Amino acid sequence: SIQDYCSFDTENPDYECTPVSSRRPKFHYVGDEPSSPPMVTVIIPYYNALSVFPETLQNVLSQSLQNIEVIIVDDGSTNEESIQTLHKTIKKHNNDPRIRVIRHDSNKGLSAARNTGIRSSSTPYIFFLDSDDLIEPTTLEKCLWTLISHPKVGFTKGYTIGFQDSTYIWNKGFELGRKFIEENQVTATAMIRNETFSKVGMYDETIKGGMEDWDFWLNSANHRVWGTTIPEYLDWYRRKSEKTGANWANFKDEGKQKMMRVIKYRYKSISAKLSKNFPTVELGQQITYDASDIIPVFNKLSKNKPRMMMIVPWFTLGGADRFNLNLISKMTERGWEVTMVGTHAQP
Repeated sequence: SIQDYCSFDTENPDYECTPVSSRRPKFHYVGDEPSSPPMVTVIIPYYNALSVFPETLQNVLSQSLQNIEVIIVDDGSTNEESIQTLHKTIKKHNNDPRIRVIRHDSNKGLSAARNTGIRSSSTPYIFFLDSDDLIEPTTLEKCLWTLISHPKVGFTKGYTIGFQDSTYIWNKGFELGRKFIEENQVTATAMIRNETFSKVGMYDETIKGGMEDWDFWLNSANHRVWGTTIPEYLDWYRRKSEKTGANWANFKDEGKQKMMRVIKYRYKSISAKLSKNFPTVELGQQITYDASDIIPVFNKLSKNKPRMMMIVPWFTLGGADRFNLNLISKMTERGWEVTMVGTHAQP
């Protein structure tokens, strides 16, 4: 029943209620046009990945945006169990044609793996996800529509939930602007326009121990390209202790301080300029579509159950909303799949 489900509440966070939790309600998204050109490339670097990788891939393939390609870049994995996990996971998905695996002959680092994926992509939008992280079921679709609707935005992402060995919620993002000069403010889990890499370049492959994403954000700002943050918790960042697998040199105390000095020195000549004139994006210049327009996103889904969409002003519970929730509960019990669309309440 609906009472057995869990949802993530920022007022009372349940960090075990991840997007792949068995207690999460499932909406079965299945593409109905497998031969149509993909809209988004999801790039997943893979190096001696942990056993949670099958969850990550399933999480991606279950997105509401089904019209995607997934490029897994095996960055020279040496652990035989990890290599077998990759092969078995793909086989489990019946060698889904949306999945491609590219293997480096040696370990070249996270930046090089992402760059390989970028060069191999065939879509105008690219989403980056590490092999042990997770995203909410509608993340790709929301990021895609944000970039399509705001053509001057170079990249976008949502808020972040940290889980596993360290738990927290992080409701900050690209709107912090010049604070990026002092320290990175977001995870690398983001969607970036492919053309952005033509403007600013790709990830710096000399950075191998982490913080390559911070360098990319600052380099983008230097080229007057910036992004926006979707005010929803969309990505789950798996926090690991050294005991459970964390091994990023640039995130350990000494390495972190050293890398922060390196990046700050690298952008020393422009930091004063950015402090006074950090790039911003104009979200007011939004592209809208009428019912008669040709929508630029093709994502036809197959229907195995009857479906209903409910449109509500915002998700604030009142008498009518409780009626709607009871109605949804009864309809799902009878085999319907129900989608609710709403807006944030006005401040």
